Amino acid sequence: MRKIFAVLFSICTLLCTGCSKSVTEVRDRIYIQGAKLGGSPTLTELTLYPFEETGTPISGEGLTMAAAIEETAVQSGKAVFMGHLELLCFDRASFTDSMQECMEEYRLSPACKLLYLHETELPEGIDTTLLTDQLRQEEENGRIPETDLFHVLSECAGDDGAALVPVLSEEGFGVGLLQNGEFLGTLSSHAVQGLCWLRGENYPRRISVAGNDRMVNYEVHSAQTELSAEIQNGIPHVTVTLRLRGSGNSEAAKRLIKAACSIAAEETVKEMHADVIGLDACLRKDCPKYYAQHDFETAKFAAVFDVVVTAS
Repeated sequence: MRKIFAVLFSICTLLCTGCSKSVTEVRDRIYIQGAKLGGSPTLTELTLYPFEETGTPISGEGLTMAAAIEETAVQSGKAVFMGHLELLCFDRASFTDSMQECMEEYRLSPACKLLYLHETELPEGIDTTLLTDQLRQEEENGRIPETDLFHVLSECAGDDGAALVPVLSEEGFGVGLLQNGEFLGTLSSHAVQGLCWLRGENYPRRISVAGNDRMVNYEVHSAQTELSAEIQNGIPHVTVTLRLRGSGNSEAAKRLIKAACSIAAEETVKEMHADVIGLDACLRKDCPKYYAQHDFETAKFAAVFDVVVTAS
């Protein structure tokens, strides 16, 4: 019996010691929900937004991102924990070059949302939690393509080096293109809508189309996108096939979707020479001989796109 009590006492002691240590660690840390990166090419300025409703932003600067984070820790008097970071805003495309290392070093969530600040600043007193929710809502409703830290960095690391990124401007949310550490520009609203369909990751649940005497909604139940390619007369012909299931005026919906996809391909591939729709993978799979013999930059410029939308 004494042995049993001794064992129980030891377990309770360990549990209490662990609880005390855990509480101490929590109190000694500050948990960050949002962050904003800015500054010049030689000096990184960082503002951190804690989760706590009463938490005030903490700012720091340094020659590197790591140095700026250390400065914020000094300012707060606590260890900075960024493992739960939900939103990372930045105003210089070249910051993506150091984000991979930052993600590994500070255990940033791959699902963290990125937001490019195009000729604008985060307003003083901004609620970054609300801003994150608004950005996610835009994606869930199919108004902008779905992206996160993992996907943006994966695209930046690809052969083309091009990636889509949500943009915050004075007009609200939009979508821009990054390529090899540079910001190429923002896309039109029609191109943004087309990219939702072309990338096949998210799409609107309803489309406003013309009815008999007024605008009505076409309800989208499901959608599937597939890219295929073949070489005709030495030129890549890419077919985008989009299979749609829904209810309403399907013919009007097909016309709108086809037009939006065509505009998206024109603005990204033709005008900006940036592949964010999977053209590289499509040509590599369907036209391996052509792909091996031609420079991809040439292939992007020469490619002809045809969008086929079916509805049932």
